[in-house]
Amino acid sequence: MDMPKRSSTDVIRVKGEETALQISKAGVLFVCLVLLGTPYILVVLAVIILAIKVRQGHLRGQAVKIGTRQFPEVLAASVEATALLDMPVPDVFVTQNPAINAFAIGFFGRDSVVLNSATVEAMGPAELRAVLGHEFAHVKFGHTEWMAFTNLNDTIRVPIVSDLIGIAFLAWSRKAEYTGDRGGLLASRDLKASVSALAKIAVGRNLFEKMDIDAFLGQRDEIRTDDTARLSETLATHPYIVNRIHALREFSRSECFVRHLLDAAKERIISPQTHADEEAVRAALRDCDLAIALRPEYARAHAERGYILWFSQTIVRDTNDRSTDM
Repeated sequence: MDMPKRSSTDVIRVKGEETALQISKAGVLFVCLVLLGTPYILVVLAVIILAIKVRQGHLRGQAVKIGTRQFPEVLAASVEATALLDMPVPDVFVTQNPAINAFAIGFFGRDSVVLNSATVEAMGPAELRAVLGHEFAHVKFGHTEWMAFTNLNDTIRVPIVSDLIGIAFLAWSRKAEYTGDRGGLLASRDLKASVSALAKIAVGRNLFEKMDIDAFLGQRDEIRTDDTARLSETLATHPYIVNRIHALREFSRSECFVRHLLDAAKERIISPQTHADEEAVRAALRDCDLAIALRPEYARAHAERGYILWFSQTIVRDTNDRSTDM
């Protein structure tokens, strides 16, 4: 079944992310020109590209690429997530690792997404779509090319310079992670699953069952009054998980996200490829129900749901009438 386009850059991308990236690139260019010079910049870039390509090649021999015969449930989740994010399916690999994590890798070419085996084992279907959607969002918005610079010491260590380049990209990197989390929510269509996927990264699958999410979010108050904790986050590539969960909850209740759900629902119905498809109708109604659950006071959500029910019933009647005429 062809899927209509649903996502938009304006909905997913965190405000200021692109500006932060431009500032980071300008800062890195200045540092490199002052401390290294143009020839060395080209050498560093070549080493980064080579290291990434070698790592991607390593995946093909050491990790398992998903497909119809390899982890088909992961493939199905990947297809659904990329359809909702309006992008092609990148290569997805599963590698043995006991840590719950995933990452995207690539540099001006085909990107790859890697799931640790513990991630696949720990996540339910909607949680897995959230994890995949997060990494796919990195691919969709070209984050992978610049993420290499945030961990430059892992690729090529140039005293002082590598550290300065990494620091220059930290602010952008944290914004990119928030954008990735929004991509995960768009892919999962399930706030609870998106939150639980992040929580499992914090404490693991088993302890998650005993975890109180609201109490965990209360730790944000401690962070606000702890200068050291705030500084620690400023020097990290990823925001604190407690802040990521809070931001995701806020985004889920935003009018732009609810509008996106309703636009997606309507497009499923009016699209020539899917308007008479029962699954498309069910998916459209699920989007409307999610919008209503998130913002029950939003009148348009109720109106769109009513319209979809009416429209789908009209299509069914017309189809039955044509069958009777034949």
